[in-house]
Amino acid sequence: MPVEGLIIAADADIGPVRLLQPERAREIAERQPRITHALVEKFEKGLESGAALVTAETPVKALDLTASAIAVLRVFHQTITVMETPQFGIPGDAWSAVVPYLVVNQTVSAGGWTRRGHYRGATFNADQCQALAASAGFQLAASAIGSPDPTEGQRRALLGIDLASSCPRDQIRHEADVRRPRC
Repeated sequence: MPVEGLIIAADADIGPVRLLQPERAREIAERQPRITHALVEKFEKGLESGAALVTAETPVKALDLTASAIAVLRVFHQTITVMETPQFGIPGDAWSAVVPYLVVNQTVSAGGWTRRGHYRGATFNADQCQALAASAGFQLAASAIGSPDPTEGQRRALLGIDLASSCPRDQIRHEADVRRPRC
């Protein structure tokens, strides 16, 4: 399944989901005996970015597992960047649109556009993929993805990831200098 806006330098396992480089995704799709080259070409646009490889009982379950893995990667990305975090995700999750407009008044007529939604695209180099694999906290959350009986710690870690992934970056701040009120 395509992951729009994700450029990844090395395959990355996040729980039961393997995120693939575009070339690897295309290679795997073309090796499948029941998938014709014409079918791969039809989905070529979706394979311009990274892709997710996941085994699940149903397509809906595969989407859910992939969405959770992407949430882990998205929050990890927020920890390694210092600027506004571009978005990536399953098609439809990281929406972006250009809205054209016309300005018409008594003295000026002009056109323009404005962007709504997320700026797409995030690149993970090999060192960042290794840092994700070495991160105990992110691996704890990833181990809960698809687990039939996650521990309380795994469940809470994944819940925190889901919440942080859905918040705009400017609303997530680390404020170490804020003092707690004394009770």
